[in-house]
Amino acid sequence: MTKNTQSYCDGVVRIYSAHNAGKPGEAPRPVLQPEVTLRYEERTVGVTRHYEALRAGDRVDLVLRCQRVPVSALEIAIPNDGKQYQVTQIQHPRDVEPPCMDLALRRLDKDYDIR
Repeated sequence: MTKNTQSYCDGVVRIYSAHNAGKPGEAPRPVLQPEVTLRYEERTVGVTRHYEALRAGDRVDLVLRCQRVPVSALEIAIPNDGKQYQVTQIQHPRDVEPPCMDLALRRLDKDYDIR
């Protein structure tokens, strides 16, 4: 099987984890803490992916292909547009070199504070 070579020339995405910055006894105050910065290529949100997300009661606003690193669906991504997105799904294409991942992202209704 021949593998396609992947470039990441559309921008930079910063991946953050959400932490509670509230003091004990206070209301929770979630803030974002940086985890990793990755280059990406923006992918098309395909019709199948779009409708499968709708059927599951979710939506996919953006798909980014990045080099493969440990990322979870609990993390927040901020690409070049400066908007905050929840990582909703991570896929690992096998026919691409170097190893990569596709991050399906849903735009957050309310942004987190960034530490």
